Amino acid sequence: MNQVKTDKDFPHLAKAANAAEMAAGFETFFQKEYPELGLTVDRCEINRVYHKPGKKCEITYRIFGANKRQRAYDQWFYAVMLKDSERGLTPGRESVSSWPGCDFWKPVSVFKDMNTILYAFPYNRKMPYLSKLLDEEFIRQKIDDNLSGFGLDDTWACQEVKIEKLKYRHGKSCVLRYHSVLENDAGKLFPITFFSKTHSDHLGIYVYDVLSDICSQDLSQHAVLHIPRPLAYIEETNTLWQEAWTGEALRSLGERSGWENFLTSELIQNIAGLLAELHQVQPPAVLQKSEATIEWTLDEASDKMEKIIRHLPDHETQLQAVLTAMKHSVFSAHDIQQTLIHGTFKMSQILHWEGRLALIDFDAVALGDPLYDVAEFTASLNYLMVTEGVSRIAVKQAVEVFLTGYEKSSGRSLDRRRLSFYIIALMLGKMHSLLKKIDSRTDAQIEAAFELLKEWKAYHLQVDEAHYD
Repeated sequence: MNQVKTDKDFPHLAKAANAAEMAAGFETFFQKEYPELGLTVDRCEINRVYHKPGKKCEITYRIFGANKRQRAYDQWFYAVMLKDSERGLTPGRESVSSWPGCDFWKPVSVFKDMNTILYAFPYNRKMPYLSKLLDEEFIRQKIDDNLSGFGLDDTWACQEVKIEKLKYRHGKSCVLRYHSVLENDAGKLFPITFFSKTHSDHLGIYVYDVLSDICSQDLSQHAVLHIPRPLAYIEETNTLWQEAWTGEALRSLGERSGWENFLTSELIQNIAGLLAELHQVQPPAVLQKSEATIEWTLDEASDKMEKIIRHLPDHETQLQAVLTAMKHSVFSAHDIQQTLIHGTFKMSQILHWEGRLALIDFDAVALGDPLYDVAEFTASLNYLMVTEGVSRIAVKQAVEVFLTGYEKSSGRSLDRRRLSFYIIALMLGKMHSLLKKIDSRTDAQIEAAFELLKEWKAYHLQVDEAHYD
């Protein structure tokens, strides 16, 4: 039986977690808020959730529908649910009647039935330049200003731009895909598709510089490693443009082909080779040191543990035992040979196409412990037992193929205790992410997550050499 979260301070939580109910709810809300437009809702997606019991609940919805003239719309809403005690509040804190790029949408509105304030994309005071991402004339001009990044000369000019929404984190980042058509002086047409990632800070220029250095190196000796080229950095909007690489995300591939088929395929060996090749790339001079040190990882584990306890207070003793075991695992940072690391090497960052793999999303790229990347992917494999119900045998076999494959490809022997230290910390983060969500989940998932923690603590962290038998 699926279990839906409840929170006495947010009595509408169960409905907010149900996409089908919210689709109907949004349609009713739109009929009241925009009566002259005749808006209907075809589909509601829950893209992102942040819930702290008794304190806050923030949800990003993506709504698809049409108006009475059958003009389709696709809109993000960042929803801040108010506590029951705050009922009756108005959006006076951020009262605004219009905002560039919002079209007919009210930048801020109150969804009274849900006691929620809605912020319509691209309204965002932390990122006021987001509206430019939807301005086709601005994008055309920036393409023309950066033709060399696309490998073109100034005889070309952008004629058409279409915008595709991908991901949005209010106040943090926005990912779009642009489909453009260029034409040269001779009338020849050239279609280009590329990704655009916008940040609330200047992280994009750092990633652009790092990737430009990496892609300028001779990567031909790397048989598996493919990294989409950076095309341009748009300073006015803190935006990185990057080559679009045709491919399917690994999670999508696993769901489509079946996880057991995925785990027993040669892809696991290839992913190990991909990571080993990345760690052999010459680190760019601009590369910063990773925050993911042993000390930082322990602090993060402690923080995540405290947050998990807020959701599951009955498990405090069990969680404290895990943290104590981590603290007793002492490693010397002087023994760590640092390399270029991806920083978030997990399934969502790898694309697959006809046997080839490409690595994307380098926001956390840094100089650091290569075992952190190895641990990230290993933790992702293990967590398939929790989120997808994949058999323990299949996962453990895939983990061993991945780890031994990495050792063989990199020529680097893995310190299994240090690896396990990182894996346990990353699992705590994944458990917290699972608990933050307010969509349906099962009691079995939480139980499986604790069993996984217990196993790694008992069989890997407490011994000098870990074994997978």
